Amino acid sequence: YFSLTSLTRLIEEVGGYLVDYAYNYHDWGALVVAFRKGRKSHCKISHFFSTDEAKIHSTFKVFQNKMFASQKTMKALAGPIYGYGAAQMLPVIAYHLKTDLSELKAVLDDDPQKDGLTYSNLPVKIMTPDKANDFDESSVLLTAIDNASPILKKLLCKRPRRIIYPMNII
Repeated sequence: YFSLTSLTRLIEEVGGYLVDYAYNYHDWGALVVAFRKGRKSHCKISHFFSTDEAKIHSTFKVFQNKMFASQKTMKALAGPIYGYGAAQMLPVIAYHLKTDLSELKAVLDDDPQKDGLTYSNLPVKIMTPDKANDFDESSVLLTAIDNASPILKKLLCKRPRRIIYPMNII
């Protein structure tokens, strides 16, 4: 994944400039970028981005606190814990939660083709939700952050004991 800053730097390094950009927050933060060939002195990267280090550190600290709270919550819960959503970004979430997710009984995913698969760098298996026969006694960690809304709709109907959403803001 790249940031708007790194993409803009790349555009400038190959002789272009950023004209405009927009995020679509309702479509997982999709990014649209408009750029042109040539150099425009008034459209440098500093025109679009703040380099306020204090704000960057403050925002990152908020993120770290969310991860820490989710980690402590998982450790404090009694009963089985499942993940929901076998996302490609799951190893990154595990890294920030400072766990290998071995405390999860499994990661549940609606795609039957993922049933029985594992991650090469995490000791957790993937299985379909219908195989979780103790779901109503379990807690569920949302492990596909980019699909939180549809997963939450499903989970609210299935009624697990607890739902843990590491980002806590939708």
